[in-house]
Amino acid sequence: IVHQGKGLGYAASTKEELGFVTQFSLETGIVLDPVYSGKALYHFFQNVVLKDPETYKGKNVLFWHTGGN
Repeated sequence: IVHQGKGLGYAASTKEELGFVTQFSLETGIVLDPVYSGKALYHFFQNVVLKDPETYKGKNVLFWHTGGN
């Protein structure tokens, strides 16, 4: 479970977070907001999926974001 996905804080995004949200929507057709869900998914990818990609290769992963703080 990742609990620290807030980045710079409410409505303050890094270039990396915004780039991820944009690229994700272009690749999947799913539009994420940059304040909550986009930032949370970015940090999930950075802190979970990319740190140990072999664990998740070929598996279904559930990302469940329940809202703000």
